[in-house]
Amino acid sequence: MLYDMKVGIKTLERQLNRKDHLIKLQSELADEERFMADLKRSLSNPEFVERAPAHIIQTKRDKLIELKVKIEQMQIEIETIKMKNK
Repeated sequence: MLYDMKVGIKTLERQLNRKDHLIKLQSELADEERFMADLKRSLSNPEFVERAPAHIIQTKRDKLIELKVKIEQMQIEIETIKMKNK
């Protein structure tokens, strides 16, 4: 009986840790998506693209690619956590 209670408590702790991690990830994902939207807005502004130095434009394009990968990875991790919590 005591063993069953310990196992139950450990299971509950893991679920709570996953939920906390999920909340944190979802918040970080929202931040990254806002940042990506800002980058896209800048890069789609013809005036900005014409006036900004080429290295700035390239840096923003590179960051956009990095963000897309990071966001995809975060989305996968979020879905994995959700599946484990079911």
